[in-house]
Amino acid sequence: MQQADWPMFGSEFQVLVAAITVAVSALTLLLTLQFKMFVIAVAVTPLICMAYLKMHISRRQSAFMGQLGDTLIMISNALRAGFSFLQAMEYISHEMGAPIGVEFQKVVHEMNLGSSLETALENMNRRVESKDFDLVVTAVLIQRQVGGNLSQVLDSISNTIQERIRMRREVMSLTAQGRLSGMIVGSLPFAMVAMLLSINSSYFDTVTEHPTGRLLIGAAVFLEFLAIVIIRRIVDIKM
Repeated sequence: MQQADWPMFGSEFQVLVAAITVAVSALTLLLTLQFKMFVIAVAVTPLICMAYLKMHISRRQSAFMGQLGDTLIMISNALRAGFSFLQAMEYISHEMGAPIGVEFQKVVHEMNLGSSLETALENMNRRVESKDFDLVVTAVLIQRQVGGNLSQVLDSISNTIQERIRMRREVMSLTAQGRLSGMIVGSLPFAMVAMLLSINSSYFDTVTEHPTGRLLIGAAVFLEFLAIVIIRRIVDIKM
């Protein structure tokens, strides 16, 4: 919930997912009057809720990464102007929008409540889960221990991050066709099954009632997920 910046606890999210599952499953049963569709709704609805949460976290992390380079430049300029590091973070919390402004505001709030800079930055690093920001935290903590020109270090890290963002965008454009193929391959069979069931609910009865048919369905589902995993591994280039 902290990574998604949703104002609820994990237990509250679980209760919400359970309530949505009950409502969707009951509505599905009322509309279709079929127990197997009810079971499918019970199984699929929580997965959709979790997928939405993961997607929201991923988008927020991407937005954070897009702001990080400019944020480091602003911190570096503030340090050169005579600001302390805490004052620079307060400046960022007011001047930058969400999500990075919100995260720095949380850091400042934790420090005002008595937490050390190291603890507040580590907590922020766990929330954003960014390798680039982990590099920033490491540089700041080392500078506080051994000294040095932090503004120059932040400038160097900012240039590195900007170059990585440029390279990441280039890789995303080059692998767009492969990612789109993976989405189509992954969704087309399930869409076909849903369409056939909506047209004729007994279309798959012969297959599902026969042991060989159930074995073939299981093998098809396994191969489908295996294909999705392989395609994602191919287009997921680590940088």
